[in-house]
Amino acid sequence: MYIPADFLNDKVLPFYDEHGINILRILTDRGPEYCGRTDTHSYELFLHLNGVEHTTTKPRHPQTNGCVERLNQTVQEEFYKVAFRKKLYKTIEEIQADLDAFMACITPSAPTRAGTARGVPRCRPF
Repeated sequence: MYIPADFLNDKVLPFYDEHGINILRILTDRGPEYCGRTDTHSYELFLHLNGVEHTTTKPRHPQTNGCVERLNQTVQEEFYKVAFRKKLYKTIEEIQADLDAFMACITPSAPTRAGTARGVPRCRPF
């Protein structure tokens, strides 16, 4: 089982260290995988040992992390619901490749749909 502290240690912190960015604070929801007593919870202990302040969102207040919630909704509605109707995936790698192509289409550097002719999508990942 891959716990959040492992992911933070193995992927997130090295990425930011590589770019010379210090993480001072992390915002998470109040899920049990993120919250607990520092002396007994691996994620809280890891943050404490690395000098990272842990802030949690307000209960029943999705606006706190609205950008992430909106991205999740976009991926769900515009990628997964379409992808699984058009293609039968045999591996996680196939799904990941299509998701990567989709995410490349919706990055901030890509033009918006409002800027395309007659609402034609920027690209089609499938």
